[in-house]
Amino acid sequence: MKSLLCSIALLLAVGCATTPEKKYANTSSAELKLRHSQLSQALEGEKGQPDIEWIKPIWFRGPSRSDRIKEKEEIEFELLRRYKAGDQEAKLPVFSQ
Repeated sequence: MKSLLCSIALLLAVGCATTPEKKYANTSSAELKLRHSQLSQALEGEKGQPDIEWIKPIWFRGPSRSDRIKEKEEIEFELLRRYKAGDQEAKLPVFSQ
């Protein structure tokens, strides 16, 4: 019985996992490029600064640097997928390199 419950919980967890394709399915390429640009600028501006939450004032707190990097990479993956599928609007300059 215990293994059955664990199996069901595992199947639910795997089934509920969000992939970048599903997460950004209803977002236009232009909106994704804008968000990518915002994340890139924010990450560039905080290079060399510690990512320690308790040091930051409460009004500056938000997603951690690693969360922002992960979101940026997910957006790049989705835009690359769209570009390879033929969406020319999804092209980022890094795709040419």
